Amino acid sequence: MARPDLPSGNGGWQAIDATPQELSDGVYCAGPFPVNAVKNGDVTLPYDGPFIFAEVNADQVNWIRQADGSWYKMIVNEKIGKNISTKKASGAPMGNSARWRGRDDPDREDITHTYKFPEGSPEERAATLKANQASSKADIYQHGKEDVKFQLEDKDEIYVGSPFDCKLWVENQSSEERSVFVRLTALVVYYTGVVKTKVKTKGYKLKMPPNSKQEVVLDVEPNDYMRQLVEQAMFKVKCMATVNETNQVFAKSDDFRLRRPDVEIEAQEKVRVGEEFPVEIKFVNPLSCSLSNCEFTVEGPGLQQPKEYRHNNIGPGLEAKISLRLTAKRTGQKMLVAGFDCHELPDISGYLTIEVTN
Repeated sequence: MARPDLPSGNGGWQAIDATPQELSDGVYCAGPFPVNAVKNGDVTLPYDGPFIFAEVNADQVNWIRQADGSWYKMIVNEKIGKNISTKKASGAPMGNSARWRGRDDPDREDITHTYKFPEGSPEERAATLKANQASSKADIYQHGKEDVKFQLEDKDEIYVGSPFDCKLWVENQSSEERSVFVRLTALVVYYTGVVKTKVKTKGYKLKMPPNSKQEVVLDVEPNDYMRQLVEQAMFKVKCMATVNETNQVFAKSDDFRLRRPDVEIEAQEKVRVGEEFPVEIKFVNPLSCSLSNCEFTVEGPGLQQPKEYRHNNIGPGLEAKISLRLTAKRTGQKMLVAGFDCHELPDISGYLTIEVTN
């Protein structure tokens, strides 16, 4: 849209939040605000620039209270606005998400670059510092000596029932020895972020020679967490580290979700109305224990009324399979949905799009 009320160059794409959680001039709304201004940190333009900038390119500030009662601030600048997406304007419906896991989503258009410069680049840091000058804490980026660098590994693509590790890299960038204490903790959390239980925690004391690197690893085994998992299999890894010589403090957390295995559906992707066609549905037990109270469900408007199929217990690493014959009743693009449920791994599903023609 055109923005004749703003300086030249601020027309075009505007950011609007239809359901914000804060009032803007007494109304629950946000924007319109130029996307170009978001990218360059020009948050003083109307409307709601600081709010929208914070949604996509804020730095997170952690305040840590120390033993003497003073406060230490630690800034995390890689957490917010990692991926900004929209659906590609292809005119096609959303595809089958189960098919592109581990690969790029063909329906996703990455628009991160339109809202911000590459994370950590000089341009991105300049935009953030410029935006911060309009805040009530313009001096927030002033800090003491920090010559030890920490990097907590982001976790992804871990299946339920698999072991995983929590990994922290520590680099002493100074010309002097540094004594570092690190504590890594793995927690099972609800989707709201509330902690359910602490799975494992361990402290590490490091003596780091000048200009050296070390790796700290907390190993987590399936037996540590399988009986503790809750819906959506959410985890949080927390790290706290202190440097004795400089009182530098590092604190960071990473939330991730364990992936459940997929239900596989094998069938023709194009069928004719009234013609019977075969369908095979498979599920492999990824755990080291047997699955009990197993049940498949299959449904698809125009293809199959909801139906349940009981199955025997499935041993570790074994495959369960059911074979069906379905008849399409209506033309068009239909979605066949297969679910698998058991006591140990509830609510697993798979999808397949089938084109039905005359």
